[in-house]
Amino acid sequence: MADTAIIEKKYSWAKWGDGVTFSVDKDDIATVKVVKESYIDNCGVVVPYDGEKNSAYKYCFQAWTKIGTREIRVCFGSEENASGHVWHPFEKITITSRKQTYELKCKISGNWQDFTLSFNCGGAIGELYIKVISIGSADVEVL
Repeated sequence: MADTAIIEKKYSWAKWGDGVTFSVDKDDIATVKVVKESYIDNCGVVVPYDGEKNSAYKYCFQAWTKIGTREIRVCFGSEENASGHVWHPFEKITITSRKQTYELKCKISGNWQDFTLSFNCGGAIGELYIKVISIGSADVEVL
C-alpha cells in the first residue's frame, strides 16, 4: 500500500500544561506561546486524529520559531507496553526561525491507547508556529 493522505482538514487544537497558550488563524497555523519556563514535557499543544491500531501513519507539518531555535518533542499518541506502563513514542526535532516542512512516520501497534499528535514545547519562554499539513497512512514496510 502506498502512503496516502487520509486527513487534510482544519484541525481541532488543544493545549495541555499551564505554561503555554495558543491561537489558530484562518490558515490553520497555530501560534504557540510558551509563557512559563519549564521542562520540554511540561506543556504543549495537541491535535487528535482518527487512527487505527496495527497500522502506520505519516505526519506532515511545518514548524518554525519567531526567533532563535527550539527543541520540541513530537509525540504520536500513547501505547501500553507489555508490563502495563503507558509510554509516548516520539521524535525530537530542532526548529529555527526558518519555516521548514517535516515528515515523520510511526508504526501503530495493537496496544495503542490514543491517537494524538502532540508538540511538547516547554523550555524557554518564546513563540513558535505549527501548521499540520496532513496525517495519513504510511507503508508499514518502510518503517
